[in-house]
Amino acid sequence: YPLIKLVRGQCKDTGFAEASGGLDLYTYLKQPENQDYLRLYNGVMTCLSTYTGDKLVTGVDFGRFGTLVDLGGSRGTFLAEILQPYQNIRR
Repeated sequence: YPLIKLVRGQCKDTGFAEASGGLDLYTYLKQPENQDYLRLYNGVMTCLSTYTGDKLVTGVDFGRFGTLVDLGGSRGTFLAEILQPYQNIRR
């Protein structure tokens, strides 16, 4: 699947969509009965960002960019790690 279709929730024949009654991940997590899964998802995304963030920040020269867009995940943990050493990036 092209990434943009997954991000837009346009892929209805994925394993997740089949298991969730046709919902995309974010719609599923917004449901009141799925708040435990939302907390788990947020925690996992934060852990992954924390674990890999410093490696990406030191391995990529983000200073050459004037604007950086965070396309999802959870709480912006990875974006915060990038912005810390690069004061020139618009916030």
